[in-house]
Amino acid sequence: MQKTVITYSEMSALRECRLQHHFKYERKLIPKVTSQKLTFGHFGHLVLQTLYSTKSIEFTSDALKKLIADYEDQIKNSGLPEQEIHIQKLSTLEFSAAIISYLFNQGKKDLERFQFIDIEKTFEIPVLHPISHRKIHKMFFAGKIDAIATDKETNQTVILEHKFLRSFDADVDMQISAYCYAYGRLSGTFPSYVIYNVIYKPNLKKDSTKDLTDFSERARKSVENNPPIKINVSRGPEDYRIFEEELYEASKEKRKVNAYKHRNVDTNPGGHCSWKCAFKDICMKPNDQHLIEKLFDVRTKEHEELPEGGA
Repeated sequence: MQKTVITYSEMSALRECRLQHHFKYERKLIPKVTSQKLTFGHFGHLVLQTLYSTKSIEFTSDALKKLIADYEDQIKNSGLPEQEIHIQKLSTLEFSAAIISYLFNQGKKDLERFQFIDIEKTFEIPVLHPISHRKIHKMFFAGKIDAIATDKETNQTVILEHKFLRSFDADVDMQISAYCYAYGRLSGTFPSYVIYNVIYKPNLKKDSTKDLTDFSERARKSVENNPPIKINVSRGPEDYRIFEEELYEASKEKRKVNAYKHRNVDTNPGGHCSWKCAFKDICMKPNDQHLIEKLFDVRTKEHEELPEGGA
């Protein structure tokens, strides 16, 4: 039997919709638009990883400029329509406004407050039976923690997670438990609390905007009106017990998926679709290969959140 790996994102997909999981993790589909466009979260994580690693705002600022310049060159040669390229240029201005504001305000405070222990920490731990606590044969929970640090103000170990959002309405309760649980299993000591760095991206109208200077100024003002925030959350033994049960059940479901790869898949019974779902255009036509090839690329990795070769 081959090793089976499940991540928190995959657990969420299994819980939300089996058909979504089928498209994303079994067929490894990724929207063509997503694979070409700027991903606010991905680029934001790269910038903060650079900041925490180098401890230099100036170096990180220069790296950000190069990152954006390289991206603009990439999008210019992507084959996208001119209007779409222009919209992406405006998106980079929104991204720059949000992340630069963080660097020179909250980022500076982070460097003063935290002693960083590990950055972009990947993990892979055996799944345990929630009652006997025996390891499930060749079944692993894997993921990546943005940063682990000592809070100099309290001398406590904390996890830092970054959220790059248009609004903070996501349910993060189980994700917090997942990362605290994983770190506790790895180190033998559970973190005192988790700090969520929530960085808002402006969401300005772009279609008719031609004046880049004016748009950049409006993006900056939007960031001023929605500054980054920090949310402190702690977890305890009962939260870890509940997560361990959820992980075990999701692992069993993943094993079933692997055993019956060629069966028909339906949405979750009684489930309600999210119209933000990336697969809504093929949900009712899962076997329309022409439509799928038109709208989607195929990933080479099973889990896009993990580095090449796994955790």
